[in-house]
Amino acid sequence: MGRYLALTYVLLLVNSLGLLRGMEVHAATAVLFIVAVHVSYCTMYAFVAIAPALVLNEALRTRAVARSRGARWAVLGLALVSGSVVQLGLFADGVIFDMYGFHLNGFVWNLVSTPGGIDSMGATDSTNTSIALLVVGFITVQSLLLAAALRSANLRRFCARVFRTRGVVTALVALVALAAGERIAYGVASFRAYRPILDAAGSVPFYTRSRMRRFCLDLGLEEVRRESVQFALGSGRLDYPRTPLVRAPDARNLNVVWLVAESWRGDTLTPELMPETTAFAERSQWFQNHYSAGNGTRMGMFGMFYGLYGPYWFKFLEANRGPVVIDTLLDAGYDIDVRTSARFTYPEFDRTLWARLPQTRMHEENPDLRGWENDREHVTALIDSIENRDTEKPFMRFMFFESAHAPYDFPKEMAVRRPFKRRLNYVTMDMDKDVEPIRNSYLNACHSLDARFGRVLTYLEESGLLDTTIVVVTGDHGEEFMEKGHWGHNSTFVDEQTRPPLVIWMPGREPRKFQTLSSHIDLPATILAALGVTTPPSEYSLGYDLFGDHVRDHVVVADWKRLAIVDEDCKIVAPVRDAALGGGYVTTHDDAAVPNATPVYAGHRDQILSVLRELARFSR
Repeated sequence: MGRYLALTYVLLLVNSLGLLRGMEVHAATAVLFIVAVHVSYCTMYAFVAIAPALVLNEALRTRAVARSRGARWAVLGLALVSGSVVQLGLFADGVIFDMYGFHLNGFVWNLVSTPGGIDSMGATDSTNTSIALLVVGFITVQSLLLAAALRSANLRRFCARVFRTRGVVTALVALVALAAGERIAYGVASFRAYRPILDAAGSVPFYTRSRMRRFCLDLGLEEVRRESVQFALGSGRLDYPRTPLVRAPDARNLNVVWLVAESWRGDTLTPELMPETTAFAERSQWFQNHYSAGNGTRMGMFGMFYGLYGPYWFKFLEANRGPVVIDTLLDAGYDIDVRTSARFTYPEFDRTLWARLPQTRMHEENPDLRGWENDREHVTALIDSIENRDTEKPFMRFMFFESAHAPYDFPKEMAVRRPFKRRLNYVTMDMDKDVEPIRNSYLNACHSLDARFGRVLTYLEESGLLDTTIVVVTGDHGEEFMEKGHWGHNSTFVDEQTRPPLVIWMPGREPRKFQTLSSHIDLPATILAALGVTTPPSEYSLGYDLFGDHVRDHVVVADWKRLAIVDEDCKIVAPVRDAALGGGYVTTHDDAAVPNATPVYAGHRDQILSVLRELARFSR
C-alpha cells in the first residue's frame, strides 16, 4: 500500500498543476509559499485517497476473513475507487477555479445535489462524453498505478532503497517542515497584510488559514491592520412583511407580464442585436444604469421578487415563504401562470418565489428540446393562455427564457456574428482560443431571444392590452467573456456579470431613459405602488419605487457568501456569515484594483452601516 500511496502522490502533484493556471505571482516569497503549500497539501490529498482502504484493512485484521482473497480485493478495490475520486475531484476543482474563480464549495454541492442543478449548466452531449472519458481515464491510470505497486519488481527495488528508515524519516521531516513553513508564512502574511501570499493561498482547495498574532508580536513584528468588512444576517425568525400590506380602495388591477432572460447583459440591448426589444425600450421606461441583485440566478431572481438582499434567501427557503408581490396578486384574485425553459427546482423557486402556486400553474422545460426551442414553445403557450383566459380576472404571466444561457444555442438563421462555436465542451475548451467564438454564439442567442420577446410584445400591443398591463423585461444577471478574467457568472461582481437590462412599460407614462442607479430589489416596490399598495416599501422591502422621489447612491449585489456595495466610485466586497478566504476586497467602479482600501472604507462608513442594519430589518 505504501508504493501505491507514493505513486498516487506523484500523480496528485501533476494533477494539481491545473490549479496554478492563470495565477499572477510576481513575488519570490509567494512562489516559494505556493510550492510549499501544493507539496504539503498534495500529501494530505494522497492520505485522503488511501485512508478508506487503510481503515478497511485495519478493520479486517481482527476478523477471520482477513487473509482471504476476497478481503484483499475489497481493500484494493476501495483504494482504487477512493484514489480515483480524489484525483477527479482535484481535476474538477482546477477546471472550475480556472473558469469561475472559486473552488468546490457549498454552492457547487447545491448545484450537484438539487434536481435540475446539473441541467442548468447547459452541458452538451460532448461534455457528458468527455466527463465519462475522464472518469474512465482516471480510473484506468489509478488501476495502472495500483498494478505497478503490486507487480513491478523494479518499483519494489526502487522503493526498498528509497523507503528505508532514514529516507522515510527524512521525507517526513521535510514534509513537516514545508507544512510548518507555509503555516508560519501565511500567519505572518496575515499579520503584515502581505497580499502576494494571501492571494496565492486562494488557489488551494480547502486551504485553512492560520492566525499567529501572538507569535508575530513576540518576534517584534509590527502589525499592519488591513481594513475589512464582514456582514451578518440578523438572527431570529423572519419578520416579513413587518406590517400587513394595504391597497387603496380605488386601486387598479393592472395586468402584469414579467419577462426574464437568463444571463442577459445590458450592453446587448442594441438596435443591431435586439431591434424589437430596443424599439420597445425606446417607448418605455429604460433604466440604463441598472444592477441585478446578484451575479447568479438565485440571488438575482430573489432580489427581483422579494426586494431583499441575497443572504435573506436561506431563511425564505427554509420557511417555504413566497414574496409579498405574489401574495398581493393572489389575494386580489389574479390569474397567475408561470413558465420557465429551465426547471423550477433549481434554484429552488418552487419553494420560494412560487411557493403558493399550484403545480398546474407552473410549466417547465421539455428536456427533449433545446433552450431556444423551449423558449419558442413557451411563448406560444403564454400567448394562448392570455387569449383563453377568464377575462373577468386580471392576469399575471411570468416567463424565464433560456436562450442566452450556455451553451448559447440558437436557430442557424439567427446568426449575426461569426465565427461562432456551435457546441460547448466544458472539459476540452480553451478559453484563450475559444472565447471569441463563444461570445459570438452568445450574441447570436441574444438575437434569437429578441424574436421571442418581440412575439410577446407585439401580441400585447395588437391585442390592446398594453393600456392595462405592466410589462417588465429584464435579465437575472449578466455574463462575462473573460473581459475581467472569468467566463460566465456567479464568480465576481464585475459589471459584465451584474448588469442586465431593465425595461418597464407602465401604462400612462411617457417614454424616459433613466441614468440614475437602479437595482432589481426596486422592482417589488415599483410594481406594488402601481397596483395601489399604500404601505411604505420599508415594511416589506429594501428597495424603492423607481418612479418615486428617492435617488439611489449605491446598490447591493450578492452571491452565495458575499455582498458587494456598488456606487459610482467603487465596489466594496465583503463576506457574509464567515470570513471566506479571499472573500473581501475593494475595486474601483470599473473593477480596477485599489492598492489602499482604508480611505475607501472610511469614506463609505454610512453605506456599510446602512447595509448592516438592513440585513437585520426583517428578522426578530
